[in-house]
Amino acid sequence: DGIVARVGEPSVFVLDPHPQVSVGAPSPFAMEELQAMSIEELVATVAEWHPQLGYRGTLAYQLTPLVSGSSDAFSARAMDLAVLPAEHLAAVVRGFGAALQEGTPLQWDQLLLLAANIAERVENDEQEWRWVKQEVLRLLIAAVGKQPPALGLVRRNDVFSVVARCGLDGDPSPETEEQLAGNGDLARTSVRGLSIEAMVQYGTWVRRFDPEDALSELFEFFEQHLDPAVDPSPTVRTMYGRWLANLCWLDASWVADQLGSLFPHDPEHRNLWLGVWTGFLWPSAQWTTLDRLLLDEFEFARSLMDSASTDRNQNGRDAQLLALVQRLVYQGVIEASHPLVDATFSGASEKAKRETLTMIGHQLRQQATTLDDAVRDRLMSLWERRETAIEAGAPAHELRAFCAWFASGRFPPEWALAKLEHALRQAGSSEGVHLVVERLAALVEELPGPVLRCLELLVEEGNEPWFFETWEEPARVVLSASLVAEDETLHRLAAGIINKATARGNLAWRDLLHDEREG
Repeated sequence: DGIVARVGEPSVFVLDPHPQVSVGAPSPFAMEELQAMSIEELVATVAEWHPQLGYRGTLAYQLTPLVSGSSDAFSARAMDLAVLPAEHLAAVVRGFGAALQEGTPLQWDQLLLLAANIAERVENDEQEWRWVKQEVLRLLIAAVGKQPPALGLVRRNDVFSVVARCGLDGDPSPETEEQLAGNGDLARTSVRGLSIEAMVQYGTWVRRFDPEDALSELFEFFEQHLDPAVDPSPTVRTMYGRWLANLCWLDASWVADQLGSLFPHDPEHRNLWLGVWTGFLWPSAQWTTLDRLLLDEFEFARSLMDSASTDRNQNGRDAQLLALVQRLVYQGVIEASHPLVDATFSGASEKAKRETLTMIGHQLRQQATTLDDAVRDRLMSLWERRETAIEAGAPAHELRAFCAWFASGRFPPEWALAKLEHALRQAGSSEGVHLVVERLAALVEELPGPVLRCLELLVEEGNEPWFFETWEEPARVVLSASLVAEDETLHRLAAGIINKATARGNLAWRDLLHDEREG
């Protein structure tokens, strides 16, 4: 109160949920001033403005919405904008892209002339043209990918020539790749990387108009750029992997013929193989047809596994390979007995094995459709082979994953209970115990003995009362059903479980014993 009396009531501070942060010299122009200028006046004003800080980025923030709001007029005079500094021209192209997304008409004859002009630019000490070229490529990717297409096939040669010219740019440079090694977004933020994506989208666009088109210019471009002497960049190679499914859709026979170039196995070009493989590991890049086509690459990737590696990228690739191999089994590309399966599991870390197998269970539980009998049989075979490997000396930690398999309810009850009991005895449970006990409750009438044995093993794991909290109710269902059954063996087993839980601090089921005595 004393402070309020001296300085007054505090003002209310409202945090802007969408703050805009500008970088560079403040723009000397209000938005209304720019909107009032003719295109000639705007170009002259912007081109002549030289801020003391050297970076014109703040004005660029104004140009994007300015162009987007009057895109028809600006695109009709697109070549007049070519004299703008690189960062401002990039903002202008972004404005055209925003207009395209909003469905605003654009004058593509002039825009493609501007795009061709930009594609020919060369970096210098004052102008970083790679940013402008990236915006041009993003604009073309959006234009040919739009439904319905924003461009007719009459623009085919213009689009191809712009993308092909960008494919010769120096970005990414070897220095950039070295500085940003491991940056998964580098390929999509480089000119040559984006040119690969743009070419794939170009091919898809052409095929929408003519499904029989041979796309000879497209595949010639790719074959040239797969030559390490032309483009030795591992970063750019990741885009081939990321878009491999689309390339296969365009021409699977071409992909099959180019596997040696796409995935060179010689040590000299190992980084190029790794680039394509890393791109392929993106979930959106995977396709069953490719799985069959790339079995040799799966095996080569397995030969490079290193479970002792401390490299995060290596560990990630190994885990993804293991997930891919189990998917091959799921889809019937290979059987669980295929040598690749055991070899991949042998080369993976314990963490990767447990997480991969657990994920199978989670996916099965979330699957809305009925599990095909053949798929179920392959998965059962896969699990039994993992048990065999553990009996031969492999660590048992991965057996914890069966909790998720059991909770899915997708397997024959007798088989599932037997495997759950074995897993609990060998390795213990994992997260999601409440789901396991809910499934046990669903099976107690059918198979009370195995259900009680599994519940007992779970209770024996609990050392704190909180361990039981999430599954007290389904466990009560199991215990109640067992205590009212006619089999005295079940009575004793259920009573023993309740006593063990009580000894561990969980008193939730103790009343069941009192009820039984009173009954």
